[in-house]
Amino acid sequence: MSNCSYSLIVANSRVSWQGLTVILFMVFSTLAAGKEKLELSREQIRKLQEQAETGDQGLKARKKLAGYYFSNKEYKKVAEYLSPVSGGLDRESLVWLATSYHQDKNYLNEIRIL
Repeated sequence: MSNCSYSLIVANSRVSWQGLTVILFMVFSTLAAGKEKLELSREQIRKLQEQAETGDQGLKARKKLAGYYFSNKEYKKVAEYLSPVSGGLDRESLVWLATSYHQDKNYLNEIRIL
C-alpha cells in the first residue's frame, strides 16, 4: 500500500485498529531504524542490571539496557525493562517500547504507549 493510500484511508476515517497499528509501526520503525547495534560486555550488562533495580540510577540503566536489547532485536527484554517505567521515558525509549510491543503482536499496549 502506498503513502497515498494511507492518506486516503485516514481522510475517509475508515481506519481500523490493525490499519492504524501498521501505519504507526511503519512510522516508528523508520525512526528507530537509525539505531546502530550497541555492544556491551557481560560485565557491563550485569552492572546495568544491578543499577536498574536502584532508584536514582535505575531509569538511566533501564534505558541503556533497553537500547542494547533493541539494537540486538531482543524485543521481549526491551519491554521487560521499559514497561515498569513507561511514565518516565523519553521519546526514543517510547519508540523502542512501542516497537517491541508490535514485534510481540501486543497491539493494545503498542497503541497505549503511542
